[in-house]
Amino acid sequence: MSSKDDKPSPHIRVVAENSKSDIDRERAKRDIEWPLLRLAANIMRVSRGAGDPWEIPVQCADVIKSFHAYNDATGDWPHGEDIKEILSFRDPDLHQYRYRELEDAIETVVSGSLRMAAGRLLIKIERSPVLFVKYLIPI
Repeated sequence: MSSKDDKPSPHIRVVAENSKSDIDRERAKRDIEWPLLRLAANIMRVSRGAGDPWEIPVQCADVIKSFHAYNDATGDWPHGEDIKEILSFRDPDLHQYRYRELEDAIETVVSGSLRMAAGRLLIKIERSPVLFVKYLIPI
C-alpha cells in the first residue's frame, strides 16, 4: 500500500436541501407533464382540423393515471399553479431574446387566438340547449 492509502479518508456528509416529500413532488410533477402536454396539444390540433381525435380518450386516461400516480406519491393532487405552468405556451426565457418586443407581440397574438378559439367552443355549449342545461345549470 502506498502512504496515500494509509491515511484515513475524511468523513464527508452530503446534505440535501430538499426533503424527500419535495423530491417526490417534483418527480411526480415531471411525470404528469408529458401526458398533459400531449393531450392539450392534440385537442388544439383536432380543434383546427388536424391531430388524432381517436387518441383523445387514451390520452385522457393517461392524464388521469398520471394524476393518480401524483396523488399516490405525494398524498395530494397537482396544484393549479403547476398545471398552469405546464400548459403555459409562454417562453420563460423571453427576456433573453434579441428581438424581445417581436417575441412578446407574437405571444400576445397567440394568447388572443387561444382565447378566441376557447370562446368559440363555449359558444357551441350556449347554442345547444341540451349541453347548456347539462353543463352550466347546477342541479
